[in-house]
Amino acid sequence: MTTREPEAVDEGVVELIDSLEPNPAYVAGARWDVLHANRAADLLFGGVRNRRGHERNMLWFYLADPTARSLYVDWEGEAIAQLGHFRADYDKWRGDPSFDELLEQIFTVTPQARDWWEQGLGVGVPRNGIKRIRLGDGRLVSLRQLVMSMIDDPDIQVLCYFADIDDDGAFGDDIESLLGE
Repeated sequence: MTTREPEAVDEGVVELIDSLEPNPAYVAGARWDVLHANRAADLLFGGVRNRRGHERNMLWFYLADPTARSLYVDWEGEAIAQLGHFRADYDKWRGDPSFDELLEQIFTVTPQARDWWEQGLGVGVPRNGIKRIRLGDGRLVSLRQLVMSMIDDPDIQVLCYFADIDDDGAFGDDIESLLGE
């Protein structure tokens, strides 16, 4: 059985993530636990910096957190895509009980996710691309997601979001104002 040691990010990565303000950015480990998030990511993902345990995990957020259901215009499509992306990371660490425990917690809260997992849905969907979100005031906004791996540890990923064009044709270049802060 292979298990993944707990991860940490160095100060340079923390500085990079923080410097990307006002764009949401965070660092996730192999199991998608949030290792560091900037303020904008905290706003976008419902206070992820203050969460503990499995609730500080992005797969948990996408599939089990009610915030994600209201945030993503096509929540089911986004949830399936994220589950498919997670499968690739899961396969690298097959047999690590922490991955299996996370999935079981998610399947308990979101039973249809087990069916998606068993059917292999979401595999092969590109990681980078446009994310359609619904803000608290009902406005629809598109964010471009960029996912990068750390060269020294490819299981650690940096995820950044940049404002794209909203449905009114305007560029949303100040994400914090979009998020209401």
